[in-house]
Amino acid sequence: KEVIRGNEFFVAIVLCDDYQNTVAEEIINKNESIDLVIMVGKKSVSFRSSDKIDASLVAEFNSGGGHKNSAGTHLENVLGKSLLDLVIQKIKF
Repeated sequence: KEVIRGNEFFVAIVLCDDYQNTVAEEIINKNESIDLVIMVGKKSVSFRSSDKIDASLVAEFNSGGGHKNSAGTHLENVLGKSLLDLVIQKIKF
């Protein structure tokens, strides 16, 4: 759980290389409090979000891209960054 700019949000971090869409959907659908799922694979990091967070902005901050609810970047772009660095800089509520 994190509080940024007076807003509370929940992030799930998962090690996952395969079936990322299915995994993220299950996490978000079964846990309504989860706003962002970060899936770390062998070569990439994927972001899946509810409507509360724009995943494309999180990805763009990390030299990636995508859509509002589905985005990603290469793993090398996030190595050495903290979870807060990955998320906070570009979240818009």
